[in-house]
Amino acid sequence: MHELDLPRTYRTIFICDSFGLGGQREQDAEALRRCHRHLAPGGVLAFSLELPYSNAGNWANWLPEERRHFPKAWPAGGERRRTADGDELEQRVRLVDLDPLEQQTTIQMRSTLWREGQRVAEEEYTMVSIRYFRNEVLLLLEQAGFGEVTVYGGYSDAVATAADTLIVFVARKAG
Repeated sequence: MHELDLPRTYRTIFICDSFGLGGQREQDAEALRRCHRHLAPGGVLAFSLELPYSNAGNWANWLPEERRHFPKAWPAGGERRRTADGDELEQRVRLVDLDPLEQQTTIQMRSTLWREGQRVAEEEYTMVSIRYFRNEVLLLLEQAGFGEVTVYGGYSDAVATAADTLIVFVARKAG
């Protein structure tokens, strides 16, 4: 998103569950600046953000004594989903690193294709992401040029509260 360079402007830009996946704060800030640049006057940027405390079981990983156990072991098995042709796709995820000062997590994902009970293919990816809190994102949006920003709790029309673990930002470009 930090390299977004399109030939025109838009009334709406959606970022679906992927803000912060670049793993670098400056790239995230640049992504918001470029979204602002690509919006028509009065246009809206909308995106969701899972808050760092969304999974209570993972919150302990921020503590020094837990970080000594990185990388975590691969789970024995993962969630399998059947495809239209009867094959199964299995995905397993493990936490490799977490830097609480930088609010940066590194995970590895392993995807396996199963056919008639036999492993046919397997791919592994590493993903680094920045974990943001609401006020950090509000500041980034302001620095990118957005003036009017509303934060909703989840995918609802209710204003976000401390009970929400997924929030949606709707930022409007002046115009």
